[in-house]
Amino acid sequence: MDITKYEQHDKEPFAACENPEVPSGKWLLANIPARPTTLLDVGCGTGIHTRWFNGQGIKAIGITINPDEINNRVHKNVQYGNMLEIPFNDEVFDCVFCLGTLEHTHAPFVALCEFNRVLKNDGYLFFDMCGLNCSFILDARFSYHKSILLPVQIKDLLLRTGFRIIDGKYTDSVIDNKYYQVKITTGSHYLSKKVETVAL
Repeated sequence: MDITKYEQHDKEPFAACENPEVPSGKWLLANIPARPTTLLDVGCGTGIHTRWFNGQGIKAIGITINPDEINNRVHKNVQYGNMLEIPFNDEVFDCVFCLGTLEHTHAPFVALCEFNRVLKNDGYLFFDMCGLNCSFILDARFSYHKSILLPVQIKDLLLRTGFRIIDGKYTDSVIDNKYYQVKITTGSHYLSKKVETVAL
């Protein structure tokens, strides 16, 4: 079954990968146990982070499925690539960086298996996940979110795809309206280490 045909790029109002302050990139380099020399930026947008990582002396390559982002790329290392069929050989990268992207696929398990495949042994994976506040089905602003995962689901997926969580951060908010009040995780990011090779 070719699941890549179900992937599409949906225009979103603000993409974290386009933040010129690159806070997630800075967090990664401050917290990763071993500084990477090679990095794959999955869902890189126009390549803001790809450019920044290269400026830090890391050989970074960015992939996106959006032709407009490739046409407007800010770094030469931005190219076409689908996270469900990453166009690189096995065990090429020290780190996979996936910012604001994993929730855009119907198949996060397949994407994580692909991240595992292209990572070297003992390589690192950074990704973030928006929270339930970004999943309201009647809110057109979030129609491009296909897989909003809870932390317990993320933990299970990481274990099943050969990763061990070594660091993470959560942001909580309280939703308070006339119907209910609830504290939910509105965003999280994870730093994981590849501990075994898995294959689909």
